[in-house]
Amino acid sequence: MKISSVYKILFVLVSMVSVSCEEPIDWKVGTDQIKLVAEGRVTNEFINHQVKLIETADYFSSVGPKMVEGAQVSVNDGESTYIYEELEPGIYTSVDAFAGVIGRRYSLSIQLNSPLGESTVFTASSLMLPPMIVDSLYYKKDVPFGDNVDTEERDSLYVLGIYGQEVEVDNGYFFDVFVNDFKETDNVVNLGIFDDEFLEGDYFENFLIYEVAFGNPGDSITMMMYSVEDEYVEFLEALVIEIEGSEPLGFNGPPANVVGNLSNGGLGYFYAASVDTSYTVLID
Repeated sequence: MKISSVYKILFVLVSMVSVSCEEPIDWKVGTDQIKLVAEGRVTNEFINHQVKLIETADYFSSVGPKMVEGAQVSVNDGESTYIYEELEPGIYTSVDAFAGVIGRRYSLSIQLNSPLGESTVFTASSLMLPPMIVDSLYYKKDVPFGDNVDTEERDSLYVLGIYGQEVEVDNGYFFDVFVNDFKETDNVVNLGIFDDEFLEGDYFENFLIYEVAFGNPGDSITMMMYSVEDEYVEFLEALVIEIEGSEPLGFNGPPANVVGNLSNGGLGYFYAASVDTSYTVLID
């Protein structure tokens, strides 16, 4: 997958902290600084939402991160409290399915059996903002993206665009793209994000957002656009800076972990997101 250099002002390739992604972040610390990492979200979809809890690993360790088991996890929206149960080691799922409500703040509470860092209690919160309303998802074929794309490859490129209304609130967006139910944005470096600094309240027309390589006529394309707080976009942008700023041979030393919204020195991010889903079918 590629994103045109034309859109670098609006788009970045991100390393995503979310249980929706299958490739986890390797959170690294010194051996005397083991911390909690929480990854999770609540959306306006009626589903059983999840939170993942892991421990950080020593930076030079070859062993994967350890899942945090036996915690008490819940989410409160000011009116209801949703209890989460541990169905898999370190993976906590809401006992009841629920849909987040736009305008409510969702607060995560974690109680550990034993301290990580110097605490057993961790919290985080996030406000659910209204989604962008995408009127239509469309595509263009064979859109030139520079001299580095050869003719044969260009003939197989489909570039996705949207028409839609951006909401008049201060927020940001990221999106998932599926081709025939296969998640093209599964890899953490393929997710696209943008903010509304120059677009707040505008109507999007012919706004190109993503390139799908080697599509075929008849393929169905699904895009899920998530509306999130600016702070989460800033968190993703900080991850990009950390990844793109690293020397290829690692001569600049271990990078610092990006600060999330977890209290008491915890890492990772818990966020609320509203989602708008749109579809199209490739016909040529």
